[in-house]
Amino acid sequence: MVTSAQTLIAIILLPLIKRVRRRVLWFVSMFGTIICLSAELVFEVVNVNQKVIVPIKISLTGLYLVFYFIGLGPLFMVIQAEIFPKAVKTQFMNITMSISWVVYIITTQIYPLIPFWSSYAIYIGIEVVCAAVLFKYLPETHNKTLEEITAMVTKKEPDQIQI
Repeated sequence: MVTSAQTLIAIILLPLIKRVRRRVLWFVSMFGTIICLSAELVFEVVNVNQKVIVPIKISLTGLYLVFYFIGLGPLFMVIQAEIFPKAVKTQFMNITMSISWVVYIITTQIYPLIPFWSSYAIYIGIEVVCAAVLFKYLPETHNKTLEEITAMVTKKEPDQIQI
């Protein structure tokens, strides 16, 4: 089910990435996942009739997946491919992917040790902090050349960049 949803969303997303600004997609995705997880956390902590809650939680999980796959999932690779200078792109992409996999492994090892509801709270907290940092530091790369992006990141004029 998740793979088919991921494939469908990727087919829809590819033309969207070309038309919509990356920061907009990133933050819509990020805040959408925060809202879905916050609602799931509330339903997890509050004791309500399970017959009422289960369909809502399933819907929230599906909506979370949609928000995740329109931004946080695929844009991670797109933005890092655009932002890193050509001279160090391979090394930096390897470093970021390694860090990503280490975090995945740590997450899967820690998850069984913490109460179920706290995983929502931890992830929401991390996402809020990341949203604040990215809002300040993530440049818009949509419709910009590699030279313009490198100039934004390094604070140099585009004609001074050697690629």
